[in-house]
Amino acid sequence: MPFKGLTVAQSMVLLQEADEAAYLAASGLHVLGTQRRAPERHAAVLTLWSIAAEKMLKLARGLVALDEGEPWPNNFGAKRYRHAILTLDSEVREAYVRGEVRTAAPGFLQGLRAQVDGSEEVAAIPRACDRWGRAGRFSRLDQLAGKPQREPSAQEQWEELECDLVLGDSELLAALGASDQDDFNASMARLDIYITSAFKVWWHLHCRSWIQGAIGADAKGLAFPMEQTVLGTNSTTRMTFRDSLRSR
Repeated sequence: MPFKGLTVAQSMVLLQEADEAAYLAASGLHVLGTQRRAPERHAAVLTLWSIAAEKMLKLARGLVALDEGEPWPNNFGAKRYRHAILTLDSEVREAYVRGEVRTAAPGFLQGLRAQVDGSEEVAAIPRACDRWGRAGRFSRLDQLAGKPQREPSAQEQWEELECDLVLGDSELLAALGASDQDDFNASMARLDIYITSAFKVWWHLHCRSWIQGAIGADAKGLAFPMEQTVLGTNSTTRMTFRDSLRSR
């Protein structure tokens, strides 16, 4: 059966795009967890996550349109939406709020949204992906062309993301300044867990909103494999940033 408002061929493309978004997100987690010593891993992780985020959010925006009786958007190439992860994230999450009232468990989504909205750590993920998608990925090419960007370099952007995620943890901040190499390595591994946890909680918010039916019935079936691929589970409980850290 095709999705509402789409042909069979378009429906197949929609399924493939959802799978691709999830595998890109999971690949970013894999690189982060296995390539700790790679000097350019930040570029790989941000590239994979920014593309995954953009794909997932544009799918969500399209599903919102279909659910509201509109055609699939044809303006995703416009400047407003080109790599605009923060804009898309905001619009999609507004749609979740509108759709909460018709879900089976609106309180669940409201609680999840409140926890995510109150987490500076989670907010750092779409912000970093947005900056990387808009400009950061081409910073060195622009520099070679004699047109250096005003945005921070890729390395600086990654360091800013790390800072955003550890400012609230004085113990980890102290450990990062340790002179003992083993202690420093352990603190860097812990920092990777912070980044991983923040991304997973952000992805969880979107998948759970789809699964609960906040943007229509068609989104439910798409979200289960997207959640499974990235999180390794279809969790029926709210995943918070701190809970995610404790589970590692």
